[in-house]
Amino acid sequence: MAPLVPAGFAAVQCSYFEKSASRNWLVPVHQDLSIPVADHVEHASLVGWSRKEGTLYVQPPAELLEQLVAVRLHIDACGPGDGPLRVVPGSHLYGRMHANDAAAARQAQGEFTCTAGLGSAMAMRPLLLHASSRSTGGNMRRVLHFFVRPAGIAFWPAVAARNLNFQRKTMSVLKIAAFSDGSTGGNPAGVMIASQFPADSEMQRIAAELGFSETVFAFPSGTGWRVRYFSPESEVPFCGHATIALGAALALQHGDDVFALSLNKADITVEGRRNGDTIAAALQSPPTRSQPAPEPLVQAALKLFGYTPEDLDTRIPPALAHGGADHLVLALKSREKLAAMQYDLAAGRELMNKAGLVTILLAYAQTPRLFHTRNPFASGGVYEDPATGAATAAFAGYLRDLGWPHGGAIDIVQGEDMGMRSRLRAEIPPTPGASIKVSGTARIMHEAA
Repeated sequence: MAPLVPAGFAAVQCSYFEKSASRNWLVPVHQDLSIPVADHVEHASLVGWSRKEGTLYVQPPAELLEQLVAVRLHIDACGPGDGPLRVVPGSHLYGRMHANDAAAARQAQGEFTCTAGLGSAMAMRPLLLHASSRSTGGNMRRVLHFFVRPAGIAFWPAVAARNLNFQRKTMSVLKIAAFSDGSTGGNPAGVMIASQFPADSEMQRIAAELGFSETVFAFPSGTGWRVRYFSPESEVPFCGHATIALGAALALQHGDDVFALSLNKADITVEGRRNGDTIAAALQSPPTRSQPAPEPLVQAALKLFGYTPEDLDTRIPPALAHGGADHLVLALKSREKLAAMQYDLAAGRELMNKAGLVTILLAYAQTPRLFHTRNPFASGGVYEDPATGAATAAFAGYLRDLGWPHGGAIDIVQGEDMGMRSRLRAEIPPTPGASIKVSGTARIMHEAA
């Protein structure tokens, strides 16, 4: 491996990855943002603390990640059907990207499949966007994945951190994927449970550094929990998938229960039930409401996505729907039009902020009770959300107002076109405006490739 490793670099970690008929898995497009460290210390630039198999990990600044190199040594040959690594060429030059923007970069730049011969090695930067599919053949794919670093990086050993007079960290951020599809998919959220809220500026910084579409912060208040949500760019009034992630985190810490949550503008509950490696969770949304969408806004949204009025499903007219936050609902006639969704992030941000929207929900009705949806979230600086509980609650409330034959519940498949398939269920009581129960599973996130 020496020709692939810059002079003066040393290996600090080795991970073993194996795909076979009995151990077959996929990894959505992502960047490697966490590094192993010897101790838990406090510094403003160190976020996303986690522990896996006894090893402590942290997400350091992008400036540090840009200095690192990963080397993959192939113990077996890896052909196109063996679940090889797929990379987005040049994406490491863009720095740390929002997790949910990765699909947009892949769509714009394409990807390269890295097949490999037995004993071959490959070097890559941790910030390079990469993914891998399940193996479709019967071969074994074994890889040794080394992290190498230059000598003298201050953040790696705890001794150097103490020399900078860091204080021990008393709060950590869990990474949980909400509305997962079994052990894969789901929408990543950060969860910080603390004795009190950090300063607003600190919560905003943590959310931006973490890069997920939302991070939820909670602290004990009376018999429940006071809760706030932050996207990478701003505070938001309500976030469904982060609430599901919080329910999972509370169940892990305090046992299975229904937890009362006090938001900025509403009081809701979330339920968490442990089930092996996943946690079943359900939230009760704030009250819902809907109204027809103004025609100028509809036309602006169609122009943003390159759609025409003929692409819309007239059974579900465009609407403004609310279930804790405001969303524009556009229903499309075909699954193909939904899959082809693309737009300019800056233009989308301007439109959503001007209209006071949190997301735009694009939906396709496969059946009256099964929908495929996509959720551009430009107002929060995120190209697309792979699972959006708040928008699902608002959409379910709108279907009730519309008299849609939902039969008391709908199922949502979201994130499929991003490679992050997610499953959501919304239970719809008959009372107009009543809270919607949105449920799904959540999984603790671990990094692999």
